[in-house]
Amino acid sequence: HELKNVRLELRPVEAAQVHGPVCTEIGRFWLRLRAVPAAATGRTLAVIPVTYASWANPWHHLHWWIPSILHLKLRLRLDAASTDIALAFPNEDANFGRAVQTKARTTERSEPLEWSFLQHAWPRQMKSWKAWLPHGLHHDVLSWFSSRPARELQDYDGEAYGSIILGVPPMRFTVQSSPMSCADLSQ
Repeated sequence: HELKNVRLELRPVEAAQVHGPVCTEIGRFWLRLRAVPAAATGRTLAVIPVTYASWANPWHHLHWWIPSILHLKLRLRLDAASTDIALAFPNEDANFGRAVQTKARTTERSEPLEWSFLQHAWPRQMKSWKAWLPHGLHHDVLSWFSSRPARELQDYDGEAYGSIILGVPPMRFTVQSSPMSCADLSQ
């Protein structure tokens, strides 16, 4: 999803529009934000959803690293000097392990609706920040996309962009049919 020539407004949440789906390795999510028309700028904001933010496990992070590289650098050829990176996270109260083990008694979803929305701020209970520090696990990948450090989405509230890219292509077939092919990965 891409929004053109807008100012990002995240508050109040009640006034936000729902955008998505935005895919992650654990499913599809939506973002709450308002896109207010604004003058064109040469700036781009890429919003990347990150699951397991406090777990420095590269196997999980490959699910956003590889699609981000493919989409932002190879397909869109974004310039790092004019691109900002915003990170969004699943609701930290969500327990998807418990949700998938709950016996379905109806065709309705068993988990709370709030679990479907990505959060604009870092999880409250980060086990470790080490991977997100300068020269941490994510530094090299993120530095390809932007010459500035990635920040939580809420830090960009009120900023205007020529383009806001919401999410990256899913890599897993269990999320939806992946738009990524083996040829994409070989690039």
